[in-house]
Amino acid sequence: MSWRDSALQVMFKVHAEQSQAGAKPQEIADAIDKAYPFGERKYHPYKVWLSARKWFFCLKSLPNKRNKPGTDLFTQQEAT
Repeated sequence: MSWRDSALQVMFKVHAEQSQAGAKPQEIADAIDKAYPFGERKYHPYKVWLSARKWFFCLKSLPNKRNKPGTDLFTQQEAT
């Protein structure tokens, strides 16, 4: 099984469990992030996880909270 297949398998499983429990989309997204199965978050497996995560979150319309507040160009321009 490939890294991507393994990642997606975990994501689908967690999504199904959380949905059945009545979790909100943000709670499902958090549970998926906590279920990262490949140990240390770096190198090739982590890049594959992030790619699969991006696809999966779009497919399931889950919120992607990876953008930190205050780091966009508009906020930076207002601060100067």
